[in-house]
Parts: sequence; structure tokens; C-alpha cells
Amino acid sequence: MLLSGCGGGSGSLGGDPTPAPPAEPNLCTGLVLNEVRSNAGDPVELYNTTSEEMAIGSCRLHDSGGSAFRFPDDWTIPAGSFRVLEKDIDHTFGLGGEDGLELRSALNDIIDEISWTEGSAAISLCRFPDGSGPWTSCARATFGFENLLEYPALTVDPLFIGGLDQWDEPGVEVEEPNELAFDRNGNTWAGDQYNFRVQVFGPDGAFVRSVGGEGNGPGQFVNRNSGQMGPEAIRVDPTNRVFVADRGGSKVNVYDGDTFEFLFDFGDNDWVDLTGLALSADGTVYIGDQGTDGIEAWSPSGEYLFSFATDGVFSRVEALAVDDARNLLFATNEDYGTVETFDLATGAWLDNQVSESAGGGLPEPGRVADVVEGIIIDPIHEWLFLQDEQNQRVMVHDLAAGDALYDPTRDYAFLGSFGEGGSGPGQFSSADGVAVDATQDLLGIADQGNNRIQVFRLSDIEAALGL
Repeated sequence: MLLSGCGGGSGSLGGDPTPAPPAEPNLCTGLVLNEVRSNAGDPVELYNTTSEEMAIGSCRLHDSGGSAFRFPDDWTIPAGSFRVLEKDIDHTFGLGGEDGLELRSALNDIIDEISWTEGSAAISLCRFPDGSGPWTSCARATFGFENLLEYPALTVDPLFIGGLDQWDEPGVEVEEPNELAFDRNGNTWAGDQYNFRVQVFGPDGAFVRSVGGEGNGPGQFVNRNSGQMGPEAIRVDPTNRVFVADRGGSKVNVYDGDTFEFLFDFGDNDWVDLTGLALSADGTVYIGDQGTDGIEAWSPSGEYLFSFATDGVFSRVEALAVDDARNLLFATNEDYGTVETFDLATGAWLDNQVSESAGGGLPEPGRVADVVEGIIIDPIHEWLFLQDEQNQRVMVHDLAAGDALYDPTRDYAFLGSFGEGGSGPGQFSSADGVAVDATQDLLGIADQGNNRIQVFRLSDIEAALGL
């Protein structure tokens, strides 16, 4: 017999006890489904619309595949409050891109139900207002909190800020930073474009030293006097060698991340405007040339390997990122507002795009306002980060979402975004490069317009986005 969380009875005061009357079946009247998401833990939010605490034990949740979950007998929800259920914690079934849910009473009557089309619940499908309003695809998940139609920008407090206005020490400024990266010691290497050097900050944000300098010497950066100059993309290989694109010198400078010593450089006189650089797990170096809109693969020691099939693909290739798990190279197509994909081994263009230009206005899920800037991949969480420069935010996309990553109807597997315009902590001005190291719980932003870098705890961003 199914028991209610609030039923019961008492026996007689003397003699043989009489059996307690059966508990009333729990009807959960006033309980509704309020928000669902079909990834990142498949959360389901319940909402008590009544003015009293509600016992919901023995009521049930069913998905369209026939799976069911019976609520434990002691479950309750306070008046006007939420309860969030997550896969493998509170329920055992997964929610598909196209799926549905039914909320049923202990008598198996349907109390509330919702179904959705492919991708519409990828971020959040929620009622507005809570408990009674129509269902809508939401730009941000709000599980456990009030649903809103207009979402304020989400900002996260940085671990530290390094740059022009944050330090009293001479020489610590970071002027027009384009890119940054983390070495295995937790140091942040940040390009200081107009000073022709790379600034290194320790794990606590303290300035460590400068690397490079203006000139044609070993490890220096060439001043081309054209705006195409200074350190550009920065990446670190598994041996802790730091690769830095010398935009003016048409070469890549390589430094020892432990000793900060210059090791060697390599390049090609045919490079016109070196902007993109990425490394695969085996140490292969990938070069993006904005002057020719070409991409090349080079060996870890600096020998040319092959060129990618880029004819007609780009209008200004900008940044590169490698997804070793899927054998993919991602490259930003800056003017078109897309991220293009290539086969990592052969260089073939796959004609799959992430994001698109939305033409300005309010931030849209998975889309940039105009151009796309820096990108980076977190292989541990399987996330792609990309910069929506005009909206002053960093977007997060789900690499594990399969074809949804390239599907505009599913918002390019968009998981959320953080940042807004301004000069305060967690705010950006014309942000450019982005760096991530999940093993050290670090994410960094080259906050170019503010002449600084900001370094965050990746876990703080994950918590803020509810991922």
C-alpha cells in the first residue's frame, strides 16, 4: 500500500488496539513542474504553489520513455518553494533532447506534464511566472530560484587581476593583452603587446618577471610599426614549453616554462600576419595566418608538416583550439562570427560551424553579436569557451553534445555565459584571448580594453552557471 507523508491514525486507549485507518493517497494537489533541462545533470524543478508545506511522498515522476521515479515517503516542500531533482542523485532516468515528463499522484493520476522539441530544453525550459505561467526556453538556468524573462548579466569575482591599474610596481603593466596561458606551475603568461613582452604572474597574482622585449634577438618580438606586432597567441605543451606567436616577426618563440629561458624559434617568411596558435597532445603546432587566411601544421621542433584546406573558408582567421578527443581543430572566422571545424589529422574542412553573428542587440543563446574573438577547449569538462566581444561575455558550449554543437535550432549546444561590460572585477572591455587549465582550476581572460588580465577559479564559473 502506498503511504502518504501526512496520513495516519491512532488506536483505542485500552484493550486490544484497533488497526489504524489506511492513509489517504497523496494527491500532491498544487505541486507542478516548473523547470527542466535535458543535459548537465538533467535537473527537474518542482514547485509548491500552495501556502502550506506539502508532503509529496509516494507521488511520482515519469519520462516519455516509460521510466519512473517514486518520491520517498518523507519528502516535503515548503510553501511557495522549489525542490530540484538531479539524475543519479534524486532520479535515475536521463532526459533526451526531445522528451517529456509527467508528474503523477500516488493514485497514478497525471497532475502536470511537459514535453519539448529537440534542443529546446538544452539550457532551461521554465514557466514564467513560476508555477502558473506558460513554458518558454530560457537563456539561463535558474534551478532552485525564481524564473526570470530578463536576465541580468552574470559576473564572477576573479581570483586576481593583473595589469596597468592594479599594481604599483614599475613595469608590471599589461598593455593591449591579446592572449594568455597557464604553465604547469600555475603561472599565468600574458601578452603585453605594445611593450613587446610577455608578463608572468604567479599563482597568487604576484608579478614574477617579463620575458621577451622589443628587437630581432633571441626570444624578442619584432616591431613592424604596422599594428601587427607584439606577442599574440600563447600555448603551453605537456613538457611545459611555452609557445608564443611573434606577430611582427612571423615566427614562434619558445620558452622553458620552468626556467623562463628562451629555447628556440621557428617560422616562415611567407607568413603575413600570425594570429592563431594551438597545440595538440602530441605536440604538433598549428598556426593561423590572418594575412593569408591559412592554417598550417608544424612539428614540435619547428618543421613544416602540411597545410589545411582553407580556400574560401575565412574572413580573418583569428584563434585556434584543438579537441584531441574528437580529432578536431576549431578556428574562429572573425568577421563571420563563426567557429569553423577541421579534421586535425588531414586538415580537411568539415563545413560545421559553431555560433553565428546575431547582428547586435541583446545577447542571444549561443550567438555572438558581431565578431568572435578568442576560443579555448577544456578537455576535462568537454567545454568550448568563446569570446562574444561586443556583448562583453564569454560563452560556454558543450563539446559532448554531438551534432547539437553545430545546430542553430539547438543554440549550438550553448550552456551559458558570464561577463558584462565595464572595468570592475568580472567585467570586460573588448576581451580577446581566453585560457583554461581544469587540472589547476583556472580560467583566464585577456581583458584587452581594460589593459589587464583576469584569472578566475574555473569551479566558481561552473557553480555560477549551474553546470
